[in-house]
Amino acid sequence: MIENGQKLPAGWERIRLGHVVQPSTQRVEPQDEPSLAYLSLEHIAAGKRLIIGRGTGADVGSTKTRFHAGDVLYGRLRPYLNKVVIPDFDGMCSTDILVFPEGPVIDNRFLLYYLSQQRVVDFATRNSSGISLPRISFSKLSELEIQLPPRAEQQRIAAFVAELQARMQPTSEGLGEVLPLCERLHDAVLRSAFRGELTAEWRKQQPHASVEERLKRTPPPAQPIGGRSATDRLIPGVGGISVNNPHVSLPRGWQWTPLLRLARQETGHTPSRSEPNYWSGDVPWIGIRDAAEHHGMFIHQTHQHVSQAGLANSSARLLPPGTVCLSRTASVGYVVIMGKAMATSQDFATWTCTTLLDPEYLMYALLSEGSEIRRFGKGTTHTTIYFPEIRAFHIALAPIEEQREIVRRVRGALSSIQAVYALAQDQIQQLSLLDQVVISLAVKGQLVSQHPDDEPASVLLSRIREASDAAIPPQGRKIAKKDPAMSRNEVRSVDDLTQRLKELGDAASPEALLLAAGLGDDVDRFYELLRDGRDAGLLSVPTGVAGTIRRRSNANP
Repeated sequence: MIENGQKLPAGWERIRLGHVVQPSTQRVEPQDEPSLAYLSLEHIAAGKRLIIGRGTGADVGSTKTRFHAGDVLYGRLRPYLNKVVIPDFDGMCSTDILVFPEGPVIDNRFLLYYLSQQRVVDFATRNSSGISLPRISFSKLSELEIQLPPRAEQQRIAAFVAELQARMQPTSEGLGEVLPLCERLHDAVLRSAFRGELTAEWRKQQPHASVEERLKRTPPPAQPIGGRSATDRLIPGVGGISVNNPHVSLPRGWQWTPLLRLARQETGHTPSRSEPNYWSGDVPWIGIRDAAEHHGMFIHQTHQHVSQAGLANSSARLLPPGTVCLSRTASVGYVVIMGKAMATSQDFATWTCTTLLDPEYLMYALLSEGSEIRRFGKGTTHTTIYFPEIRAFHIALAPIEEQREIVRRVRGALSSIQAVYALAQDQIQQLSLLDQVVISLAVKGQLVSQHPDDEPASVLLSRIREASDAAIPPQGRKIAKKDPAMSRNEVRSVDDLTQRLKELGDAASPEALLLAAGLGDDVDRFYELLRDGRDAGLLSVPTGVAGTIRRRSNANP
């Protein structure tokens, strides 16, 4: 048997997934078990094989799939997210999750790693149906060809991968902590800048005229005629911006100053899309996509351009280089500075600064609000910052010389933080790639030695097949009476029954377990033992005639 030019290891078999696993069909009504744990796809981390939360039956309404501790849960909705886990508790889950109980052929920890391979992700993605909500059906997933090792080797492979990942976990967790730390440090640098903390020593050695003195000597900029006037409502910010004067203490020489006193405030417009000659011209036109890609930076190129005719026949206006733009609708909070003359859509508020205000200082002041800038707007689902609030914006204004020093120091600090952030992201990506490499090699038998004493997968498959065939009688025929040989092997206690179930791989159909129990047609005795095992917490027994009986982890070893 050849795959990628290599033979399968001794004792391995190539087989389709659907021949060795079947998803559980056990259903549960949440209202019947409101305290039972509930897992949705949102509770499973993408690509990490981790459960990151849970709900209860009381949180949901429609029928769900029951799962048990040790089952493999496979997210079939958007399979490219690679959401596969093994819970250590019983519960119910979304029907967009396939539940695979432990079976006699595949060890579930091995199945967990196998299904999380990138090649399986790619297979599931290719075979999904649906555009906005792609799903893989089990009938399609069942066609996946797998390389099946002997069961004992599966367990060694799973143990090896688990041990290696346990060693990698502290590094992964440490790197994971770096990213939010960088984000917090980013916010802290910006907010301290607008409290004057970054330039406290510089200020002592560099005395300059106060903002108040300079405002007296500098006329205000002309503002566009019309529009709604500024609100008188106070909304304090967390950084360098506030709606109206918050009267928060500032360093000597600074002043809370209306932005309208320091910059000409405008907005943009979208020329008619029904007029092709208004578009594809030579005027760069900033949209939300452009602002998202250049957030916190100068912007020199845009995805769309308008023509001079588009400008002439709309309210859009060509604004000069250095104009600061803030997205105020839909995606609130993107900030960019025009690197050359450009126009914008109506989704932006813009400020063209006078000599009293450095454009980068204004950009950093807006950025210092972070996600809290949404507090200046209205609406929860679709927040918009309206012009009465925008026209009431005040800024914590330092003298222009100190503004430039603050800009220099903030730029340097944020550059260093971004470098650390990028390095941590790269290391996390490298660890993720290493994880995939380890799993890919391991499930191909290249990291764990083969043992000649292992029962070959082909022998196991034949034995299971024979047991299954023997356990299911022809239509209308009763199970044969037990003979003396069978009687000698019949189970006499729950412990005996759990031991037989262990020999079948800790899970089996009722028919297969009845056969292995040696009880012939003594079905009443068989189900009495099942009930006793269930009540003792040793067995997991399906409620209907179909399903899988499982040996629980606290059963006799």
